[in-house]
Amino acid sequence: MVERARASYARLAPFGSAHAPRLGGVPIGLHTFEELGATGLFLVAAAWTGFTWKFGALWWISRATDKTHVNVLLAACGFGVVALWGITLGLFLREDGVVRFLTQTALWFFVAPVFAAVSHRMIPFSAPVHSQRWMPGGPCGYCTAWLQ
Repeated sequence: MVERARASYARLAPFGSAHAPRLGGVPIGLHTFEELGATGLFLVAAAWTGFTWKFGALWWISRATDKTHVNVLLAACGFGVVALWGITLGLFLREDGVVRFLTQTALWFFVAPVFAAVSHRMIPFSAPVHSQRWMPGGPCGYCTAWLQ
């Protein structure tokens, strides 16, 4: 098993750090044992699936009239669930192209929409008191008025 780990590390050494944590001279991490990384990601995907399911249940029973931000978050979390399960399967099958594609896609269709929706919803609440000048057109309305 140690020889397999060293061969795997040698294949990915140009991408790794020379200061990677080591156990018995063998670097440890995802690049060492794909099965261990896939097992850990399986647990993460299962937990994220449960979180998204509960979040969807809260969305379903909510009586709020404006669910725009929550809709974006729920759609992004749903894509995150699909991406995590796909990456897990790609790691188990050792399909590096699938893993890379889903990782890059998850960045733009999961992480970025969550960041944008949460930022758009929360920044007006944490802005200083003088930000009331923004309100005629919303925070972006002030910026677009300034650009014109």
